[in-house]
Amino acid sequence: MIETKESAWDSMHDKGYLMLRTYQGKSGYFFADDPTLTANSSDLSSIARNRVIDKVTRITYGVYTEEIADEVLVDAKTGFLAPETVKYLQAKIENQLAVQMVVEQEIVTAKATIDEKQNVQSTGKVAVQLRIVPFGYYKEITVDLGFSKTV
Repeated sequence: MIETKESAWDSMHDKGYLMLRTYQGKSGYFFADDPTLTANSSDLSSIARNRVIDKVTRITYGVYTEEIADEVLVDAKTGFLAPETVKYLQAKIENQLAVQMVVEQEIVTAKATIDEKQNVQSTGKVAVQLRIVPFGYYKEITVDLGFSKTV
């Protein structure tokens, strides 16, 4: 029975074990948290965050796979990516993430950044930095409760 291990719960939780717990007044067992045996500071420290990053990865793959082996407009004076190319690639992924995840309230927003000074003519590569703002997750709610003469 899970109750027999109550003295070890905090230690087990701190080590990243997936555990069940009970709540007074509620029947059944509930997940106490959703750790993934990684450091708490890691982007992938929870199952919920892994689901988000996995979906972003699938969407990004689908969006940018369409661009592979295609011509890329470069600036005639510098030979670097043309500003309109950069804007197109950024907007393409940001729009898809907005449609598929922001609207569904799976992420708050996404921002793609591409350095225009990439020599795609020589390397054949374009690097994209994609940053996601995830929703926060309640892990604990603390209530300061007390009596007062007035409110």
